[in-house]
Amino acid sequence: MKIEPRDIEEIYALAINVYHKKIEKNEAIEKAVELNLMSKGSAADYIQNLKYLLSGHTYNSGHTYKRTMNLAGTEFFLRKIRDDFGQNVFERALKTSYKHVKYYNALGHGKQVQTEQLLDKLKEELSQENSMAVYPDEVNLNPLFEGAIKNVSINAYERNAKARKICIDYHKPVCCVCSFDFSSHYGEIGKNFIHVHHIVDLSQIDGEYEVDPINDLCPVCPNCHAMLHTQQPAMHPSKLKAIIHSHNARVTSKSR
Repeated sequence: MKIEPRDIEEIYALAINVYHKKIEKNEAIEKAVELNLMSKGSAADYIQNLKYLLSGHTYNSGHTYKRTMNLAGTEFFLRKIRDDFGQNVFERALKTSYKHVKYYNALGHGKQVQTEQLLDKLKEELSQENSMAVYPDEVNLNPLFEGAIKNVSINAYERNAKARKICIDYHKPVCCVCSFDFSSHYGEIGKNFIHVHHIVDLSQIDGEYEVDPINDLCPVCPNCHAMLHTQQPAMHPSKLKAIIHSHNARVTSKSR
């Protein structure tokens, strides 16, 4: 049975529901067969492979999934993992996929050349994203429409480059917590450099929401951004600002 792109999208949705324990695995497999997405065996493999890709234990323990998905399925699953779960989970899933290729190639049934090339491509994309110093909850995907629209629907883990730009244009590239301005300190190379923080932690959001780039996002320096994420969910910028103020006040008092 040929597995079409639409079939892969639907089996991913079923696999996600299994992962989040919304439905049982057997129920998802039966649904996949009922919808004629793929055979029972393939559906079981795709659902189980998503669990392996998301869990991370396969990479850390030195083992990997052994049932192969087609090239389109591998790419769709990995890209959706990046969109839905963020860069850290995507990176672990990518490493798990590399281990699967290594396992398969060692069997002597042939080489997964195209799959390895795909993984190299995704790894390069990840490297380019990291070189841009984007923090896990920065925004970097779907564009907003031009004009006066202020809000955009995104799911719990999507990132949006237009929303980031609106936030910075409005608040300016200056840390909203400590007022650090990269251009003032570093000159030209620091111009417009800043992180963007989601005031409502994306990991706490379930489903779609309307992000307001001006009120839901705020520019922060990397140091303050890291400090905001020392708590789960991330602390509010006003709380961190109060912590800094209190600390500075104590230091000043002791120095007198």
